[in-house]
Amino acid sequence: MKKLSLVKKHPVLAAVAALAFFFAAFDWFSSDECSPSNRGPFDGKVLYTCTVKAVADIHRGNTDPQVRQAWLDVWLHRFDNSNLLADETGTLKAVTDMLMSMNERFDYFYTPAETRQNSIDEEGQIAGIGANIAFVGKTSAALEKLELPKYPTSQARALLRKKYGTAGNGARFEKIVVASDPAPGTPAYGAGLKAGDQILEINGAAIDASADAEALIANVRGPEGSRVTLKILSGAEGKQRTVHLVRQIIKMPAASESDIGDVGVVRIAEFDSENTAADVHEAVDKACGVTGAKEPEKGCKANALIIDLRDNPGGRLDLVLNVVQLFVDQGSLVTVNMRNGDHTDSQNYILTANQLSLTLPDGTAQHVKRWIPVHFPLDRPIVVLTNENTASGAEALAEMLQRYRNAIVVGRRTVGKGVGQCPVGLPFDYSLFPICMEYSIDNKSVDWVGVTPDVEVAAGDGASDLQMARALEVAHNPSAFAAANSNVDLTSIMKQRKAEFSDAQEKMRALLGL
Repeated sequence: MKKLSLVKKHPVLAAVAALAFFFAAFDWFSSDECSPSNRGPFDGKVLYTCTVKAVADIHRGNTDPQVRQAWLDVWLHRFDNSNLLADETGTLKAVTDMLMSMNERFDYFYTPAETRQNSIDEEGQIAGIGANIAFVGKTSAALEKLELPKYPTSQARALLRKKYGTAGNGARFEKIVVASDPAPGTPAYGAGLKAGDQILEINGAAIDASADAEALIANVRGPEGSRVTLKILSGAEGKQRTVHLVRQIIKMPAASESDIGDVGVVRIAEFDSENTAADVHEAVDKACGVTGAKEPEKGCKANALIIDLRDNPGGRLDLVLNVVQLFVDQGSLVTVNMRNGDHTDSQNYILTANQLSLTLPDGTAQHVKRWIPVHFPLDRPIVVLTNENTASGAEALAEMLQRYRNAIVVGRRTVGKGVGQCPVGLPFDYSLFPICMEYSIDNKSVDWVGVTPDVEVAAGDGASDLQMARALEVAHNPSAFAAANSNVDLTSIMKQRKAEFSDAQEKMRALLGL
């Protein structure tokens, strides 16, 4: 059974559900054949037509009626007289071509497997064996000189898998291995699986290197309490053995904690799971050494806190708004500009010591009691770690903490994904995430430009974590480090990144044969 989302518990945050960066798909459909309940048989023309209509009705680039109609004239019947929509691969190619016409970096079209995985990510748990599985491979001859453009979309990766038989990252897998030692209490741990063990068979079927990687993962997963049999080649001993495992619910925490001396460290991996805010809450209390305390902020043993958002791809905005309440007492957190038919509405989310308020376009406001008080003392420094892969909701949190908690951001400039998608359920278990909104914090948009670090630090050579080392320096002596340079030329940064995206679009079109 799914846990209740904090969106559902808090009426004000329910409004954010429609703004979710990656949220459970709502039932948009212009006809019964476009309904998510339409499971087949597969019809490429139906799927393509429904996707085009959804992009016309929801995408922010089609807000103006004249622009929208001109776009529909080009794309609605573009492939009627071709054979491209005869199968799933051709339809995927047509949809990818159509979405690229919107000139956005983050419009996503999910295959059925990706749609299912998205649901798993949101729930924050899965029935499986508790093993982190990796696909080991070598670059095929056809891909040795292939250089993927930056930030390829889900639909582009799916096409690459079909075209080259790869995971979309230039590698053709040869074997499946256990990537890390399983956690205690998991079926994989109980069966003695270790990092480096190779999976030779799943339920008696030998691993086929030409099989779809997602399908193989699905075969390892299954209903809670069901059994799966694996033939394993021990990485340490080189011996084969067969293990029988009973699948169980595996919780995937969104946050973890540690401490380095008197500094607490909280690593937030994503903002997709409904458990994210609770996981971060638990991690902060553990980092402070006050788990279970009634007033944890008063007994916190950590003199400073580092929040590590490196490689965090973001997620749901409602979860970000809940997490920020652990650290910020008040502030005009975020303004969301969202498409509403033929115009754009602005909504403001304002946090006070007692409540979170939503100011609507008509001037009215809704209020709800904040779900939790500040959990890290306001008089102690917070340092935020970011890198080139920090994106979306993670950027929003970094910017909020920088602005309303005087947090010092250390690392590299972030992705610059200051937009959100409105999720759409489509026929045949596909889903669509078109850009429908943009957010700003204190009248500053992070779209394209990203979050500017106060202290710029490269990642290093991998032998040592230079960014974490510098974050510790800042945590121990924050007054010695100046705030972000307000004279940074964000216009030039935006211009450069847009030029890079335009070039990446052309490379991807050539790569995919569009």
